[in-house]
Amino acid sequence: MSITRELKNSQSKASKWLAANFELDALSVLLGAQVDATDTIRPTGFLKDYPWSVVGHAVEFRLRQMRDTPYFATTASVAPVSSSANITRLFHDALGLLWDEHQSETCTSRENAWVMYFAGIAEGIYRSGRTEDFASAERVLRELAHSDTWQAVMAEMESLRRGRIAGVDPKNHPCLHALSLLLPVSNDVLDDIARTSDAAIANDAWSQITDGNFIDNPAFAGAVWVGGADGDFIVDRTLFDVKCTIHPEKLWLGALRQMIAYVALDSHDQFEIDALAVFLPRQHGAVARAGLDEILAYSTFSTRQDMQRSLRADLHPARA
Repeated sequence: MSITRELKNSQSKASKWLAANFELDALSVLLGAQVDATDTIRPTGFLKDYPWSVVGHAVEFRLRQMRDTPYFATTASVAPVSSSANITRLFHDALGLLWDEHQSETCTSRENAWVMYFAGIAEGIYRSGRTEDFASAERVLRELAHSDTWQAVMAEMESLRRGRIAGVDPKNHPCLHALSLLLPVSNDVLDDIARTSDAAIANDAWSQITDGNFIDNPAFAGAVWVGGADGDFIVDRTLFDVKCTIHPEKLWLGALRQMIAYVALDSHDQFEIDALAVFLPRQHGAVARAGLDEILAYSTFSTRQDMQRSLRADLHPARA
C-alpha cells in the first residue's frame, strides 16, 4: 500500500490526519486561481481509450531528459530472459540508452515522440510496478521474447549499451520495430506528445527549474510506514508534482493532499521543503505554487517540523 493508495481511502490514517489538520478546500482555491485562465493543449482525434497515463509518463520522461537526469542505471550485461520482469528491464535499458544517445541528434520533437511513447510505457512499469495499466505492454514483451525476432533484439540492445547505434527510425531497430508492429501508436498520440512536451519546456518556468538545484524522484524517510512515497522532483527546496491533465480544475485537492503528505513523510526533514508547486505541461508549462508558510496558515501546525512529528505519531507511534 503506497501513500497514493492510502489517500484514496478516506478511512486511512493519513487521510484522517489531513482532514483533521488542514483546510484543503480553501487551499485548493488558492492554487487553482493561479492557472484558471491558461489554455489547455488537448489531444486531437478519438479519445476513447486514449493512453493518458503513458502519454503523461512520456512527457515527464522528456522533462527529465532535458535536465540531463539519467533515466535509470543500466545493467552491466544483458540479463537472462527468465521472466517478464527481466524482459521489461531489458527494454528499460534499450529505450533509455536510445534516448540518451538521441539527445545529441537534430531530430524534431515529432520524431522524438515515437521513442518517448515507448519510454513512457517503460517509465510506468519502472515507477509503478506491474500494474493493470501496463498489462498489455507486458504481454507484448512476453510474446516478443518467444519470437524469432528476439535474438536480433538482444543483439541490438547490446549495441545500444556500447553506443553503436544512431537514429530513432523504428524500421532500423529490431526491438523498436517489433514494438511498433505489436503496439502501434497513432499519429494523433505522437503529435500530442510532441506539442505538449514542446510547450512545457518552452515556458520560462521550466527554464527557471532547469537553473535550480534539482533532486529527481526524492524518496521520503517515512515512506516505510505507508508502503512507499516518492515525489517527482525538488528544485531549490520547492517540491514539484507534474500533472499532465486536460482538467486541472479537478486536481487541486488531490495534488495538495499528496504533496502535503510527502512533506510530512520527510520525517527527518532531509529536504527542508519550504514550498509546494504543481507543474502543468498541458497548460503550456504553467505552475501553481504556494509557500509552506502560507499552507501552514490553513492548518493546525505552526512549523513544518510540527507537521512531520504529528503524522509520525499517527503512523508510527513508537517513533514519535
